[in-house]
Amino acid sequence: MENISENKHMTALRERAKEAMKQLTTLEYGHGEKMDHSKLLEELNIYHIELEMQHDELRQARDNLEQALKYRTQLFEKAPIGYFIMDLAGIVQEANRTFVNYMGIRKDFLVGKRFQSFVTQTHFMKYHQAMQKMMQDRVPGYVEVELTRPNTPWFWVRLDFQFMDDPGNEVILCSVLNISNEKKAREQLSAFNLQLEEQVAQRTVALQDANQSLKLEIQDRKTAEKKATDLAEKQTILLRELHHRVKNNMQIVTSLLNLQSRNMTDTKALAALMESQHRIRSLAIIHEILYQSDNLDFIPFKIYLKKIIRHLAVAYDIGKKDIQIHGDAALSKVHIDIAIPLGLILTELVTNSIKHAFPNGGAGKIFVTLAPANYPATSPLKYPAMEEASPKPADENKNMELYRLTVRDNGTGLAGGTDMDAYHTLGFKLVQRLALDQLRGKLYVTTGIGTEVSLEFTI
Repeated sequence: MENISENKHMTALRERAKEAMKQLTTLEYGHGEKMDHSKLLEELNIYHIELEMQHDELRQARDNLEQALKYRTQLFEKAPIGYFIMDLAGIVQEANRTFVNYMGIRKDFLVGKRFQSFVTQTHFMKYHQAMQKMMQDRVPGYVEVELTRPNTPWFWVRLDFQFMDDPGNEVILCSVLNISNEKKAREQLSAFNLQLEEQVAQRTVALQDANQSLKLEIQDRKTAEKKATDLAEKQTILLRELHHRVKNNMQIVTSLLNLQSRNMTDTKALAALMESQHRIRSLAIIHEILYQSDNLDFIPFKIYLKKIIRHLAVAYDIGKKDIQIHGDAALSKVHIDIAIPLGLILTELVTNSIKHAFPNGGAGKIFVTLAPANYPATSPLKYPAMEEASPKPADENKNMELYRLTVRDNGTGLAGGTDMDAYHTLGFKLVQRLALDQLRGKLYVTTGIGTEVSLEFTI
């Protein structure tokens, strides 16, 4: 627009100069007056100067236009993406260096050719449909096609095209981007995804098979567990019934011994039978408790202790003798293998205190305790012939806790000397053997005001 206005201004200057030259040819100015030649020359000089200035401005504008055109041409030629221009018939009219390098032919062999001749046959219809859509919708479009080039394999390109206004001629500007590497990467990724999907499908089938096998295995295991549970319940019932029958048999044996004792006059033999009845009863109590318990391996020791004390109290009628027995256990339950020897030892020691600690029929107390051995036992009087228990293996001492069973009375003790014969009785020998062989413990005897027998053993 600026160039058009400058041309109009120069045309006006020329017209004014022509008018001045016409006036120079006449001798009169206005109404018959003579023209002032000097004034006309001055005006012509001014017009000349203005023309020179306009000429310089036009030359500068032309140089700027040429520079801009050169810059745009370089941008077009050296663009990193291929560009070409074709008319509406598809004839290539111009192409930049990048596109020429893509095609691998000389530019003069490219310009003037139909671009569709470089599209592979497999993608010709795809290219044609994209161009038709652009023509109909009059909007920019794009398409990915394969192009051919001499002596080299075809390659993939992305074409972006749009209309470009050209004075007096409508053309199409196309950008060309080589996407061969991208397409190859896509194909590799697609192949990898397909392979991965196949592996996933195979793995899914394998997992389904494994899951089915696992379900069958779980079902078999549940069946086996149910059989084992049923068998364990049956065995529990049988064991409970066995304990019940053993308890009944022991009661029968106790009853037989009781009947036998009625016909005996020998006091020593009668006492031996009675002690045997107490020992059998202590064992029968264990089977009675097991028969009533849900756990056939462990005995609730507090209940066991109370039952033994109650039996001995009734058997020896300690109420008439004014003897009291106090029992306390800090251990809630013990294994049957430990409960049996402990019950027999308790029976013997409590029986011994009832029989020997209060010879004159005086009142007294007997204390039975089972608690952790937090302090060492003292033994001012230790039975000389008492044997030491064989030590347990090192691995058996792990996670073992030391306990102490104590039976103490406030009777006459062993100071008189005659009560030392109690150590030679069958009952105390039984205590010694059970303590050493069954429990692997240590026995301590303390006498003075009363007698205290302690058994230390590990659980």
